[in-house]
Amino acid sequence: MSSWSMGYTTDTSYEAKYFGMLNPYLLRLLFLSQGLAFPKLGAQTTACELGFGQGLSVVLHGAATKVQWYGNDFMPSQVLFANHLAKQGEVKVNLSDDAFDEFLKRDDLPMFDYICLHGIWSWISKSNQDVIVEFIKKKLKVGGVLYISYNVTAVNETIEPIRFLLKSYIDTKGSPNLTNVQNLPAAFNFVSELIKLKPQYIKHNPHASDLFQNKMYSRDHNYIAHEYLNNSWQLESFAKVAKKLESAKLSYVCQALPLENMDNLQFSPDEIALFKEQSDLGVQLQLKDYFRQASFRTDVYTKGIVKLSAKQQLEQLDDTYFILIHNLSSKEPKTVNCRVGNNTKVNLEAFKPILDLMSDYQVHSYKELRQALCQESNPIMSTSELTDLIVYATAASILDVAINPQEIDEATIDSCRKLNLFLTEHNSQSSIEVLASPITGGGVFADNLTQKLLHAFMLNENLTKPQLIELMKESLKQNSDNQDLDLDTQAITDTLDEFAQTFLKFNLPLFKSLKII
Repeated sequence: MSSWSMGYTTDTSYEAKYFGMLNPYLLRLLFLSQGLAFPKLGAQTTACELGFGQGLSVVLHGAATKVQWYGNDFMPSQVLFANHLAKQGEVKVNLSDDAFDEFLKRDDLPMFDYICLHGIWSWISKSNQDVIVEFIKKKLKVGGVLYISYNVTAVNETIEPIRFLLKSYIDTKGSPNLTNVQNLPAAFNFVSELIKLKPQYIKHNPHASDLFQNKMYSRDHNYIAHEYLNNSWQLESFAKVAKKLESAKLSYVCQALPLENMDNLQFSPDEIALFKEQSDLGVQLQLKDYFRQASFRTDVYTKGIVKLSAKQQLEQLDDTYFILIHNLSSKEPKTVNCRVGNNTKVNLEAFKPILDLMSDYQVHSYKELRQALCQESNPIMSTSELTDLIVYATAASILDVAINPQEIDEATIDSCRKLNLFLTEHNSQSSIEVLASPITGGGVFADNLTQKLLHAFMLNENLTKPQLIELMKESLKQNSDNQDLDLDTQAITDTLDEFAQTFLKFNLPLFKSLKII
């Protein structure tokens, strides 16, 4: 491991993943729903992602908006990949391989409206955490927003002894000629044999064995190396993190995942009553983390909370846009993951007035919806009910936040389409299942098969359903381990026919509306 890595595992690259909760347009909706001001988003906005990994989020956000994005990651291979990705779409992002302390000392960086860091806080030393706090203190504008996510104690304290054993085994028994990933199977075998002997720790913490199987043993080894095998693995409570961020004059707002802020979906009435009795915010949130057995938090802070008047809130909500992304003709029930009834079925009937107005799968403003549904003479719902429903629909991936179509220029659309052409062309060689949309200002999920069909349409928009089915058969044959797979059985034919029909009637029109192709 190189000395420049400061204890972070660098012998393998982090997986290329997109994190939609970093999208500032989504965070703006959360702020407005709580009556709080959010920085203006546009060509003058500056944003920075610290420790961006493979850079998928920063590149997609840079491609899909006019926001000026900066970022750093001290692994040169990951910066190289991110810059290569950006080049495909001619995306203007400023990325570097500076370590955090080097990044702090740069005098060519602007003041930022938005700074985000996903996960990295848990994997670095406390001295590097101090550097990040100093960076935020010096470089985040007054009124600016911080997103920070990190491992918390509730669940992770149980698995920490096992993590320590894995790390210690690789450090002391692993081959120095192998990477952490290559040494993992032997370390896993060591821990598995230990658990079979039923030490007192496992007898008193039986859940630890399940956590080892589900959170470690069965997960992708690259992920395990980057999550658990660093020299530092910090477990912190909300109160401790908030205390550190106080020196940068930051105030907590909410969690970035909208569902996590909906107490009625996460807690029982008795639990809600208990934590509402607590006057201290840190104690309240610690209780919530214990109740929901949290392992990870996605917190949003601001440097100076500004409360909007009712008039200001309404004006800014009116200037907020949305697009329907759920297939209304789908027979599959729409569900959300929440603690009070996991995979809870969403009652789409509650959203019917909104969905009826948005069923053309085009961009609509909050103002349009409000004027149609909240008329004083004959209101279908109040503005507060409309706001709550929209936030919930966004959290449930029924709607997505959109950008005012008049603010989207051809250069941004062109950048996204060039990037998407590259991603879909190489989808069989990668695990990237997201494409850039100038409508949402970020990434939109698309599995590899959907990407293959989208790429075919980018090259020939007159493809027929039989041609699509042949393309899917070709893809299945290429990716199947079974060379004798019979793709002409009735069951497979029916499945592919249904997939092709859904693609033509829903996916393709939606991705065109999202200006992905």
